[in-house]
Amino acid sequence: MKKLIAIIFIFLIITTALYAQKITISGTVQDTKTGEALIGASIRLKATPSVGTVTNDYGFYSLTLEKGTYTLLFDFIGYVLFGEYRLSAYSKIF
Repeated sequence: MKKLIAIIFIFLIITTALYAQKITISGTVQDTKTGEALIGASIRLKATPSVGTVTNDYGFYSLTLEKGTYTLLFDFIGYVLFGEYRLSAYSKIF
């Protein structure tokens, strides 16, 4: 009986892991006129503003999320809200 419970438990863990696929959204944020990296730009989800990240010293950001479709907001001090993009897996913004 204990072996059966252990097998069922392992099966549940494996199936849960298969459904919990993640995607990583990443890129760089730059000023369009100068090409300068925007350090500390804010990237957040429109639906849940508490989920997000900021760019590093090179303007790079990376955000790992559950697989799905998201709308990202891009902000930077001194700029108006300069981007709202709807993304899903394999989307690209230029």
